[in-house]
Amino acid sequence: MIHIASRPCSEGVEVMHHMPGQGPGQTLMINSYIFRRIAIGAAYVVDDTAGATPYAYACVVGERVFEGDSTKTPPQRMYVVIDEVDANRTHDLMLEAVNFKDRFLCSMVYCPDSPVSFYEGLRRTEGLTHYRQEDPRILRREWQYYVSNKTIAGVREVRVPEREALHRDLERLLEEDVVDPDTHAPLMVKAGMTVSRLNMPADLLPKGLAIRGIQVGEPAVCMAMWCAINSLEITMMWSNSTPKAERKVNRAGY
Repeated sequence: MIHIASRPCSEGVEVMHHMPGQGPGQTLMINSYIFRRIAIGAAYVVDDTAGATPYAYACVVGERVFEGDSTKTPPQRMYVVIDEVDANRTHDLMLEAVNFKDRFLCSMVYCPDSPVSFYEGLRRTEGLTHYRQEDPRILRREWQYYVSNKTIAGVREVRVPEREALHRDLERLLEEDVVDPDTHAPLMVKAGMTVSRLNMPADLLPKGLAIRGIQVGEPAVCMAMWCAINSLEITMMWSNSTPKAERKVNRAGY
């Protein structure tokens, strides 16, 4: 699928993708997904092994929220990896992080607290956390997906656990189904299948870096995903503020 646009909405951020048809110029469907928050996870790993190549990875993670009827029932949340990129140079990855921020309206970037140079580099990246130039005409020429001077992201360093614990957290989210907050019955996608709390749609991630990274325990991939997902998980517990009479039916899926 091809990303079309992202826009703020009353429930967070709406992200739209276009699924091309078989013929030239044909459209099979346009998918629209509502995310309460969208964040970037990034990590950079330098292997001390002789001949090893430094590796950097970043992913965009959207948080979907499923609310119940009762205001006392905590909502269910799932996390969708909606884009990803890797690089051998941190400079290249940071430029892609700027594009992610503008394309998906990401509010935060989460990364490990080591190496410090990577975290500080993200904080100093123009176009990601700040703009020195104020003229939008100039900025549109410099940044491919420029939105506005106010569209910037914060950067927060995260203390990550040991690799085994980190990997267990990701595996747990992959094994847990999203359930109805009131009945605790698994929510189903249109095909009648359950959906896990960590979703990595293959049609959004053609390179398959996230899926393969978890399977083989790739440190940069796992750390980047864990930083984004865990930070979204612990930074806010959403309460149901929608009046019962106006409650919208939740639809599962990514």
